[in-house]
Formats: sequence, C-alpha cells, structure tokens
Amino acid sequence: VSMLAYSTQDLILEPYAGLVFGYTLGQSTALAGVQHGGVLIGMVLVGVAGTVLRGDRRMWMKRMTILGCAMSAMALGALAFAGQSGAGWPLQPTVFALGFANGVFAVSAIALMMSLAGEGEASRPGLKMGVWGAAQALAFGFGGFTGAASLDLMRRLVDETPDAFAIVFMGEAILFLSAAALMVRLGQGRS
Repeated sequence: VSMLAYSTQDLILEPYAGLVFGYTLGQSTALAGVQHGGVLIGMVLVGVAGTVLRGDRRMWMKRMTILGCAMSAMALGALAFAGQSGAGWPLQPTVFALGFANGVFAVSAIALMMSLAGEGEASRPGLKMGVWGAAQALAFGFGGFTGAASLDLMRRLVDETPDAFAIVFMGEAILFLSAAALMVRLGQGRS
C-alpha cells in the first residue's frame, strides 16, 4: 500500500510544478532532484541511526516505517494545500520534505521486511523476499499509472487544475495513512 502511494506522485509532480506554479521544464526536472535528495538523506539518517541503535531494532524499524508513512501523508497534504495557496508557497522545501519522509519509510520498510523474511518454521527467506519484491514492483507500476490516470480524470471532473492535483495528492495521503494503520497491526496477532 505504501509503495502504491509512493509511486502515485512519481509521474505527476513535475507537471504539477509546471501547470500550477509556472515552473519551466528545467525547473520542474530539478524539483525531482530535490525530492530524490530528500529521499537519500532520509534513508541515510535512518540507516545510520539503526546501525547505532541498541535494543529492539525490529520495533524501531516498525515505528520508523509508521512515522515515514505519516510524514509522507502530511507532506502530500501540504502539496495539496500548496496549489490552493499559489506561487508564494515554498514548493521546493515541501517536495524535499516529501522525499525525506519517503526515504524514512522506504529504508525502514525494507529493513523490516528483510528481518521478517527469516521468521517461521520453514522460513524460506528467499521466496518471501521475492514475493515481497514482486508485490512492490506491481504496486510501483500500478501507482504511476493510477496517479496519471487519476489526474486526467480529476482534470475532467473539476474546473480548476490545482483542485485536481489536490484530490490526487490527498488520495495518496490516505493511502499512506492506510499503510501506517496496517503497520500498526503488524505482529499484533502473535502469541
């Protein structure tokens, strides 16, 4: 669910910057670099913190995944609001915050998945990781398609382009919050 949310904005962020904020092609492409820089910094910070952490690392990874999903939802809410606010909104810091939050959740979720892959009586970690990787790839591909198709649909249904983007971004935020709720439930049924 989180990878679906993560990739839904992938194809629409640059058009958002151009159509709503008047960014040129070069400026909107550079915005993707700002986002990916945020992802990298979020991943590195969580990775370094996880390396030096003492105690229950799995619980820490779970909490960081939940936090990353929640922060991603907040950043997407800010992006939705940004379009309503106009050109004065600090778009680059907002996009950086989205990238940072995405990096926090992504590296935590991957580390958690790897730690869970060896669980169970007949664990088969390679098979579990393969299934997880395939599900992630499907969600990533479907997310890109869904984001672009949803935007096209919303632009036909609502009069204002910023409103169309806001609806799609808020849908992504809901997906991230749903992923966080699923993560909260992870492992609760164990005895």
